[in-house]
Amino acid sequence: MHVFNTAISVVEQGYRRRGALMGILNIDHPDIEEFIDAKRENEGESVLKYFNISVGIPMDKEEILRIYEEDGEILLSHPRSHIKRRVKLRDIFKRIAENAWRTGDPGLVFLGEMNKYYPLYPHKRIFSTNPCGEIGLADYEACNLGSIDVAKFFDDEKKEFDFDSLREVVKIAVRFLDNVIDVNVFPLKKIDDAVKKSRRLGLGIMGFADLLYKMEIPYNSEEARNFGANLMAFISLNAHQTSSDLAKEKGNFPLFDISRYKNEENFVPFAMGMSDYDDEIKEAMKESKYHKRNVAVLTVAPTGSISNIADTSSGLEPNFLLAYTRYIHRSDGSKEALLYTNRVLKEKLGEETMKKIEKVLLEKGSLKDIEGIPEDVKRIFVVALDIDPMDHLLMQDAFQRYVDNNISKTINMPKDYSVEDVLGVYLESLKTCVRGLTVYRDGSLQTQVLTKVKKLKTKEAPVVQFFVVDDKLKIRPKPRKESLRSVTRKYRRRDGTTYITVSFDDTGEAVEIFLSNGTETAEVIGRLASIALRAGVSSEEILEQLSKVRGDYVKGLADEIKKAIDDFAKLWGETVREEKEIDREKFILANNLKWYEGYYIDDEGNVYCPICLSKNSLVKQEGCTSCKVCGWSKCES
Repeated sequence: MHVFNTAISVVEQGYRRRGALMGILNIDHPDIEEFIDAKRENEGESVLKYFNISVGIPMDKEEILRIYEEDGEILLSHPRSHIKRRVKLRDIFKRIAENAWRTGDPGLVFLGEMNKYYPLYPHKRIFSTNPCGEIGLADYEACNLGSIDVAKFFDDEKKEFDFDSLREVVKIAVRFLDNVIDVNVFPLKKIDDAVKKSRRLGLGIMGFADLLYKMEIPYNSEEARNFGANLMAFISLNAHQTSSDLAKEKGNFPLFDISRYKNEENFVPFAMGMSDYDDEIKEAMKESKYHKRNVAVLTVAPTGSISNIADTSSGLEPNFLLAYTRYIHRSDGSKEALLYTNRVLKEKLGEETMKKIEKVLLEKGSLKDIEGIPEDVKRIFVVALDIDPMDHLLMQDAFQRYVDNNISKTINMPKDYSVEDVLGVYLESLKTCVRGLTVYRDGSLQTQVLTKVKKLKTKEAPVVQFFVVDDKLKIRPKPRKESLRSVTRKYRRRDGTTYITVSFDDTGEAVEIFLSNGTETAEVIGRLASIALRAGVSSEEILEQLSKVRGDYVKGLADEIKKAIDDFAKLWGETVREEKEIDREKFILANNLKWYEGYYIDDEGNVYCPICLSKNSLVKQEGCTSCKVCGWSKCES
């Protein structure tokens, strides 16, 4: 996993978005305990930072729940290993909950549930998902995603939802995504073959939370879940009908003859059970016995970036904030701050009221504790952390009943949620139709560091300019000061002597390394190390890389540089050094803010986007973090 994590770290899009990975290991694998703990100590060190990890459940949920309730054991085994042992299932689940409480990982992936409804099972099996979990994929398959903004179909004047228009858009979207398969160029022939043999689509929704605001239905209500189930059932009905119509025009997907559509009576690739359209769906699916263009057609993806572009709520998620500051970047390099408030809330309260509450709304992000707001408005305009985790789970269950792929959704949990509470949500998911589960306890990745930060006063702490970002969002080395304190050491070898000079800034951080022995090798190492230090790379990281170079000379240099740093620490003062050793992996002070795990955090624990510095604008979904203001995102946990 560490090899793959390193490899994906060099994959990026537009200088902002890094690659992402999903790691899944089945619950009955002999290494499952080590896998569950893989990201346990993730504070400050970003262990497996490009991985989302989940425990695969290959058996039926009912069987797992029965074993758990009976305090039974499961056999850990692997066909390529002679290692076999039995462990208490409760111990495994407790371990999962403890780690998820700390870091948000691992999640659960119900592979047994996916294969239960997989049209090609048992000829093919699903062993994993894409990084965000919304689609279970067979070998070499790829995602083909598209999303419909359902909030746009509500008629504000008539106060009703336009199902007729939605029907037409669903039909167009299915045809569009099916065409994408044929025009796309895939990097490998194996991927091309797999995609075209199954023709899997991933049509989903976004804007659901904003739609509920317009309809004045609380997200955390039975009414919302019932409406959501009917909405997704309606989309599913029309999407599958369109797939059958397409098959009549263009032919069935190549693996149709071995599929359960053809060979199993009344096969429906999802559970149903909550909508008024169930009978219509069953009737429509009879056509799939003869005509089917796509092995699957529906999903619900996170839609972090595209929902921001469309100015709507993301995927199936509730809104994370009701107000934040958005920045416009101008061609001359300047930027203008604009206040963004949820447009549905703005229409509801009016300009005058919004002006009165915008400052406190920016601070809190929610109406929950704001005085003067009618209770019925607070009840409707809830955000993610206003909603009980069980209500998050039940909403995911309602939609999953009408989706043949999976659903990507995060079960947001308050900061004071206990390990037992997290475990309760995991166990409750076994009683639902969800095919995957991801949780995130508010502030969990920052728990230890924030406890320490609150003991500090920003004004008492030295300000460090960690790095400089230019107008193209590229990191540049910070400017060198005119004078710096330094330590010089002599490194003697039989073939000559190298003088090592390490310079430090006012906080005791190494910022420059000069190597002098008259050779190009020493000069190159010194120059590159200095640029890296001034661009924010830690001296420990540089020394670690130097120590990996073959040959005694460079390894010896690394040792002497470390001694120079230690010498300076003694001159600087042991107390300062000890404090820095404690804190350096936790946070770095920058522009009066604490930089931690790629984010700024202030003394109150408010988190800032690393690109636009918007306060509390970051949303974590399915292991990926995105900024609602500037659109920056990364899939790191």
